[in-house]
This record gives sequence, structure tokens and C-alpha cells, in this order.
Amino acid sequence: MIPSAPPVRASLTNRLSVCLSGYRAMGKERTKADRKAETHSALVGAARRLFMEHGYAATPTEEIISGADASRGALYHHFRDKEELFRVVYEEVDREVVRKIVAAARGKEDAWDRLVVGCRTYLAASLEPAVQQVVLLDGPSVLGWETWREIEDAHCMGLMEGVLVKLADEGKLDAPIEPLLHLLFGALSEGALLVARTNDPEAALAEVEATVVRLLEGLKKEQPRQVSTRLTTCEFLSPCANRRSVRDRREETKLSGNPKTLEPEMTVSVAVVYDSGSRGHPVLGGRTRVLAEAVARGAEAVDGTVVRLVPVADREDHWVTLDEADAIVLGCPTYMGSGSAELKAFMEETLRPRFLEQRWKDKLAAGFTNSAGMSGDKLLSLKQLAGFAAQHGMIWVTLGQLPGWQTSLGSAEDENRLASFLGLMAQSNADQGPDLVPPHSDRATAERFGRRIGEAAHRWARGRTSATVASS
Repeated sequence: MIPSAPPVRASLTNRLSVCLSGYRAMGKERTKADRKAETHSALVGAARRLFMEHGYAATPTEEIISGADASRGALYHHFRDKEELFRVVYEEVDREVVRKIVAAARGKEDAWDRLVVGCRTYLAASLEPAVQQVVLLDGPSVLGWETWREIEDAHCMGLMEGVLVKLADEGKLDAPIEPLLHLLFGALSEGALLVARTNDPEAALAEVEATVVRLLEGLKKEQPRQVSTRLTTCEFLSPCANRRSVRDRREETKLSGNPKTLEPEMTVSVAVVYDSGSRGHPVLGGRTRVLAEAVARGAEAVDGTVVRLVPVADREDHWVTLDEADAIVLGCPTYMGSGSAELKAFMEETLRPRFLEQRWKDKLAAGFTNSAGMSGDKLLSLKQLAGFAAQHGMIWVTLGQLPGWQTSLGSAEDENRLASFLGLMAQSNADQGPDLVPPHSDRATAERFGRRIGEAAHRWARGRTSATVASS
């Protein structure tokens, strides 16, 4: 007997059923992730409202759970404890203050005007109930001094430091940066507390603002220095270890025997813009951030290099930082053969005015990417980043490392194990989080890459300064 052919219609139906069930499963994952994000947002929102109204100590977790319409299990799934939830709320409120300062200073061309308007905006924020209770009253005691200072170093205090460095560089400030930064921020913090605690906050704010402005005017140096060297710095910087004042660096600047050659000890700035998420489980997010931090460590190891990490989601707070940077490093995961959507959105937002005005022309640029696969079409992402840099007129820095793991004696422990040249490639197993991946070899490659970028930024800055002196 000749066997009958398999029923074609049934076969196609079965295949279609399998495909549809797969799509439905993917849909469930997306819905589950959405629900998690909504629960997280609801918990933070409820906690923020309750902390603002009653204070941290007087807000029981039961009220937060009830206000968010969530369960106790959901609360402890998203946050280790009530204190961790408070830190998330604190950073959210503090970032809002930073955004207001940046927005207020954006239209000011002069660094001194930016400092004054920044101080005034910070003090004015003390009238807001969330800032009063969460940031000023509860923040230092709940978080502890070390954690509180760590956050402020990255936020408001970091903004202030950048402007002070700029003023010193322009010869408009005759005071050491380090003590001035701490004293001025302390004065602003105490002034804001005074406003928050008084019975007449509007009147107190006017008095504190006037007093701060008088203090600032007393520090202003009217006559700029006659000799000035180019010290390129980010306007908004986070503090770095063992930093010296710009005045000290300028005094150490030496001229060589050739009167047309200037060999200053410079400070250059490197901004690392990165996206780090996960299209899989949220716990796996942060693996590209590990690479960004490794690149930053490598660049910071080069003397005179200041590095600013810029999560792409916070880009609105850091446009001036990017405009002032000597080098911009771009990093993202590779999804579906290209860079992540978040980084692509960042790229498109640079069209106006940065691309049209070529504001980033002649800055250095470099890139890195990460994916689960050994290849994963990561080269396409690096080409995308390099193309973006080229459109801005930037100078691309390659990885500059020979490939590893390409002989019988090689192994996955070799640096540049993925044999990349255009930029840094890393690989992270799809089922492991940032505590394990990318592996040590990729992190070591990233650090060496960061050092190369830092060294290149110094060479480039020295060359531009020498050319400027030679042509003058």
C-alpha cells in the first residue's frame, strides 16, 4: 500500500498554532513587565506623597501599600526595605531640583550668571513641600551622611563644582575650588533649611537669597588674569579624588624653551553616555552599565582626566556637560541588529541645535556595545555609533587592541576576545546578571579602552592648544 501524503492543511495549521502561541507568550511577558513597572511607579508615587505629607518616621509601610493598591510582597519584591524606597523617592525629588537649575541656567552665557541663578533656583526649591520634607528634613537623617553626600556629589553639588571650575578657569574667581565648593554648598543647604523651617518662608527666602548673592559678589574677581591656558572641563562635574584647584594647575603650567610651544598640565573631560536595560528579565538590566563604569575607570586613571557618567535616560540634565566635554563615549546594548531605541532617541534629539550648529565638531568620540551572542551583529551597532559621530564632525577613537582568543593557546580570558577593532564589544550570557557578566576579560578590555580614550583626549587637547599658540 502506498502511504498517503500528510495533510498539508493540518500541517500548516499546526505550525500557525505554534507561532501564535509563541506570540501570545511574548505578549504575556510584555504585559507582566508592564504590570511590574506600573506597580513600581505606584509604590514610589504613594511613598512620595506620604513622605511629603507626614515625614518618613510617621509613614508606616501599610499606608504605602494601601496607597499604591499593592501587596506587601510587591513592596519587598521591588525594594529591600522602606529605607531603600525612601532613597528612590529622594533621588527622584533631587533630580527634579537639578533639572530646574539646569533649565534656569540654560539661557545664561556667562558662567557667573549661571552660578547666581543656580543658587537662587536651589533656594527657591526649598518652598516646595516635597523638597522641604524629603530632601532637607528627612534626607540626611534617613540616608545617613555618607549616602546623602554621595547623592549630592552627583547632583546639586556636582553642578556647583562645574561652574566654579569654569569661573576659576576664566580668571573670575580668586579662591581655591575645594574649600569654596564645600562652604558654599553648606551655606545653601543651611539657607534652604532655614526657609523650610520658618513660619514665613517667602520672607526668609528673600533674605537668604540676598545674603548669598552678597557672599558671591565678595568672591568675584573683576580683573581676569593676563596669562590663561586652555583648561577644558565639563561645566557640570562630579567630584573626583585628589583633585587640585584650577588655580593650582595654572600656576604649575610651564613654558618650554620654544616660545611658540605651550606644554600645560591640562584637565580634560570625558563624558560616557550609555543605555543599560534588558529586553529580557528586569533583573538582568545593568550589564552595559558595568562596561560604562569600566571605561570610566580606565579614563580616570589618566592623570588630569575628569569623567562624567551620563545614563541616557537622564540626558536632559546633562546637555551642557556633553557640550563642554573633550570626548564623548557612546554605549548601548545591541538589540535586533542595532543599538537600543533609547540611545537612538538620544541621537535624534541632538539634531537641534547640536548637529545643525556642529557644536560637537572636533571632539573625540568612541563607542561600545554588549549583547548575549558572541557576534549578535554588534558590529552593526558600532557602525551606527561611528556614523553618528561622523555626522557631528567628531574624531573617532578605535579600540586599539590586538584580538585575543584566536589561537589554540588563547582562551575566553583574553582581552579583546571578540576581536573587535572599531570599538569595544562585550558579551553577556542571557541568563546572568551584572554581578557576573560581562566577564572579567571584557571589563579589562573596557578599562584599557577607557585609558586609551583619556590619553587620546590629552594629546588632542595639547595639540589644539599648541596650534592656537603657534598661530597667535
